[in-house]
Amino acid sequence: MKSTAPDDLPTHPDALREMVLRLLREREEKDAEHARQLAEQQRLLNQKDWCLTLRDETIARLEMTIAKLKRWRFGRRLEKLSPDQILFLLAPLPQR
Repeated sequence: MKSTAPDDLPTHPDALREMVLRLLREREEKDAEHARQLAEQQRLLNQKDWCLTLRDETIARLEMTIAKLKRWRFGRRLEKLSPDQILFLLAPLPQR
């Protein structure tokens, strides 16, 4: 769209009307293109969100599988302190 100085504007009402209609069409075309671009960006964002959700679910599933395999391979590791160990930890440290 070119800039026109007030002196360059047509004076005939039909010419002015055509100019306004042309400018409105150009604006509508730009708005439509902008809307298409926004829709495409939203589509891409939705696709990325879906991929991230799928990735997170896959990671969680694999972590659970790894934990199950570790328990199967190494057994549960419950390290419990015996009463003697508890007394040893609670005992005061010897003075030097």
